[in-house]
Amino acid sequence: MNGTSIGVTLQLVGESLCEALDLRPGSAVLDVAAGNGNATLAAARRSCDVTSTDYVPPCSSAAASGSRAGRPKASSASFSR
Repeated sequence: MNGTSIGVTLQLVGESLCEALDLRPGSAVLDVAAGNGNATLAAARRSCDVTSTDYVPPCSSAAASGSRAGRPKASSASFSR
């Protein structure tokens, strides 16, 4: 498995999790140990109010960078360490 397919798989897991939870716009979501932020961004794309945290600084920094890279609705997510 290469890096691209792993990334796609992780993104699909985040999307599937949000679907399983039946998240609605305005839902409050706390993503603890968020890693690369795929679940966070999936919830943010559904217009949820998301707070994301990870104790590993590179993970939260990468997730925050991804959210500022133009991913849809990511402005509703906040990242912290």
